[in-house]
Amino acid sequence: AGAEGPDEPVVVQSGGHEPSGYPLPWAASTGLRLDRSLIRKKVADSGTAAALLNVIFDDEEVAGHDPRPPAEPPSAIPGLDRAHGALLHALGERGAWTRAEFESLAAAHGVLPDGALDALNEAAIDATGAPIVEGDGTLTLANDVLLELLA
Repeated sequence: AGAEGPDEPVVVQSGGHEPSGYPLPWAASTGLRLDRSLIRKKVADSGTAAALLNVIFDDEEVAGHDPRPPAEPPSAIPGLDRAHGALLHALGERGAWTRAEFESLAAAHGVLPDGALDALNEAAIDATGAPIVEGDGTLTLANDVLLELLA
């Protein structure tokens, strides 16, 4: 196998021999041809995505080992960690949020949106007996519950 390059297939059996074994189902019936330029593009796209993920995860590791405390730590709210407490404080700035706005805000605080909604509502129900966030497309905050949690 001398003429094959690193991107070329390796010849296992040279042509001219009678095929042995079983044919691959997709190759036997369709005469499938691979588009090498498309394959190269997919490999390059995968490399780009992997590099982006490495940057994201490397940033998280560096941020997770920052010895300095945050500039303004939010007050402790029973049942919530620091990230969810900070999210609750940010949510309190407005009475209603679209789902997309909430997802962006949750991402900015490093939490998953659906899990954050559950955590906020569970903490509110435990402390006050009522959920703090209601709705699907537009998320509405219960001001009375918010004031009780932040007090």
